[in-house]
Amino acid sequence: MRNAVIRIARDPGFADSLRSYKIFIDFVQVGVIYQKELRSFEVSPGHHDIYLEINWCSSQHLDIDLAAGEEVTLICRSSHPLLAAFRPYFNPERYIELYPEEHI
Repeated sequence: MRNAVIRIARDPGFADSLRSYKIFIDFVQVGVIYQKELRSFEVSPGHHDIYLEINWCSSQHLDIDLAAGEEVTLICRSSHPLLAAFRPYFNPERYIELYPEEHI
């Protein structure tokens, strides 16, 4: 059976520009991603939960269903600089923005 591929691209941004985000697929850390980087992960076909973390903050969880051979690209970036100062305290699970590429 062919695997599926999850790609995560990190857009440049002011906040966290020198820091990495931890990448979690199905609640297991599979790597980190730095600014302007693209990472790819082979996964089994089926349902997957993806999110990113930095310190006590994170992105929202994305639930994705992939068929064998299917590929999906997700984009991540830091919050807007004005929001980045407040989100860690009032909305830490939305500190990192994570969304499918076609959402742009």
